[in-house]
Amino acid sequence: MLNLIRCEFWKLKRLKLIQITLVMALLFPIILTIYVFYKRSSFALLYRFVFLYGDLLFKPCILGILSVLLLSMEQRNDTFKNLRAIPITRAQLFHTKMALLLCLSVLYSLIEFLATALGGLLLERQHGALAVYIYCSLMTGIMLFFDILPLVLFFCLCRASSFFAVILSLFYAIAGFLLVNSYASGMVASDGVIANLPRIVIFRWFLYVFDLERTAVSSGLSALPTVSAGLFLFCTGGAALLISAVLYHQKGDKDEWHDML
Repeated sequence: MLNLIRCEFWKLKRLKLIQITLVMALLFPIILTIYVFYKRSSFALLYRFVFLYGDLLFKPCILGILSVLLLSMEQRNDTFKNLRAIPITRAQLFHTKMALLLCLSVLYSLIEFLATALGGLLLERQHGALAVYIYCSLMTGIMLFFDILPLVLFFCLCRASSFFAVILSLFYAIAGFLLVNSYASGMVASDGVIANLPRIVIFRWFLYVFDLERTAVSSGLSALPTVSAGLFLFCTGGAALLISAVLYHQKGDKDEWHDML
């Protein structure tokens, strides 16, 4: 499995999108640092800004686009027949791509945290327990992977073209971000279906990790413990992943995404 993940990474590394997004993951917190610096605020506020705009908006866009590239790579380049000579099954290939997507999600989170921590040095204020921030970044990277799995399921189900899939990824990321803001401002119900959407579950977990429950309660929101949030995302994301794997396998050799790209 590790060798397969390494091979998939090297194929993806040739795309300029990876280098560009990695640079953006570094620059994004720096831009927010400048804003927070002139506002003379704390590192905690900087981290919240990075979480809100980086984790809940920027990374879902990137992960959605990367999932499209990963799932359509062999069909687009007509190289799946070469992989069969190894041999490798479509199920193995799919799970390898999803494992790589998870690794990339965590990698982006760690790079973003590193840039945030370096930018926080300019604030000259108490950072608090850095271990908590590192833990939050790692968990956010994992949770965002599960957040993007419903989108992966849609790609496997509808077999959309790359252009449409990219547009849908942007829509999914922006719509989720707007829903989080609406939920946080009390414009939507604090319970029911909306409160249990993956992106909002991650936001509610963030409130719990940083002990913002009092603020949440006063605003009519409910924080979500790590175990509850993790189990919910694992179950919903796991179901989407299982169905996606079946659909990807059923495409067979006759499924040519290349004709639609």
